[in-house]
Amino acid sequence: MAEISILIVGAGQIGSRHLQGLAKLEIDTRIYVVDPDENALSIAKARYDEAQMHSNKQALFFYKSLDLVKDTIDVAIIATNAKVRKKIIQTVVACIKVRYFILEKIAFQSKADFVEIIQLLGDLGIQAWVNCPRRLYSIYRYIKSCIDRTLPIYMSITGGNWALSSNSIHWLDLFNFFLENAKISHSFSNLDKTVYPSKREGYVDLYGELMFESDANRLHMCSARETSCPPLIHIENGHQRFLIDEFNGQCTSYNADHQWQPRIQSFQVPFQSDLTQKVVYDILKTEQCDLALLDISILAHQPLFDALANHNCENIMLSIT
Repeated sequence: MAEISILIVGAGQIGSRHLQGLAKLEIDTRIYVVDPDENALSIAKARYDEAQMHSNKQALFFYKSLDLVKDTIDVAIIATNAKVRKKIIQTVVACIKVRYFILEKIAFQSKADFVEIIQLLGDLGIQAWVNCPRRLYSIYRYIKSCIDRTLPIYMSITGGNWALSSNSIHWLDLFNFFLENAKISHSFSNLDKTVYPSKREGYVDLYGELMFESDANRLHMCSARETSCPPLIHIENGHQRFLIDEFNGQCTSYNADHQWQPRIQSFQVPFQSDLTQKVVYDILKTEQCDLALLDISILAHQPLFDALANHNCENIMLSIT
């Protein structure tokens, strides 16, 4: 493979982890990291140095402005917050030739922004994916292989103190992955009246219950702010049940064929730095990857927008995770 160029916009927590993952790419690479915050750039470089494995194959450039990037970019990873992502993409494509985008989630803060960027990138012939990575996890790919799509899927996520507004998109995307990209609708909300400040300044989080459906399939999410129990994922489909404990890396499955006796399977939740290099390599090699394309990801985002709109939260900015 010829030398490639990768751009990361946003060198914060998630952007720096993408950079760590790119350190594992075994191909000649020029990596441009852009962030106006000098401290964020320094932290990103330190994290890259921790993971660097192929120094002779990679050249790194840290800039505070996109204007300094003059290269043609093969893959651009937009790891900024959702509030500015549309503007960043518009700026990037206006001044830099880009082949592919990977966008962090929440991708955008409205359906209108989604549609506008889908149209823009479509006109330019640029493909984009949204980084909701649970569809990459081996445990969920295994569960999907077991699912009987002729029977309904019932999925629930319950636990304490995980923010619905910033984390629901993970589960909506996973639900959509199991459904093979079907339309999902918001069906019920029981949200706390109090809106809490997010860890990210200028954003908010919500707690309570949300329910979604797609034909006979159901997704239920519950986050109780007063408890600290890690979320448990419960999936039922026909004559089988899966209970996933990501915190302890354990999946317990039950099946009528085995008289409902529990079968315990251990797994590891991969870090983002373990995933990025494979996603990028797959895109470069095959022009595809296992993340959801942007026009598919809107199917998971739209019901969340609807749920928040029904809670009179149209103008609340969603935080990314």
